Amino acid sequence: MPIAANNAGPVKAVITSTTGAVSGSFTLSDASAGFTALGAPTTVTFKRVPAYYGLIIPDPSTPDPHDGKAYGYFIMERLPVPPETLTTVTVPKRSGLMVLEKQP
Repeated sequence: MPIAANNAGPVKAVITSTTGAVSGSFTLSDASAGFTALGAPTTVTFKRVPAYYGLIIPDPSTPDPHDGKAYGYFIMERLPVPPETLTTVTVPKRSGLMVLEKQP
């Protein structure tokens, strides 16, 4: 069975070899308790698909062209906090550092 079939948080990546540009997305599913549905407490699962963008920087200390790392940023929606009722248009966005590197 392919590994991706068991991945609860799939990652998508697009690499442009001519420019070194990297972009993609990953999927998060977060359960958040404390919300109410029809007056009863309930746990809500929020699915978010943050996007990331970056650039591959070659490592000048090695002749191997595949020793570079990609550095960039991601943007994603903040999880709502009860009793907020936020739509995807009004959800505050968060950003952070993105680093892609090969495993040792």
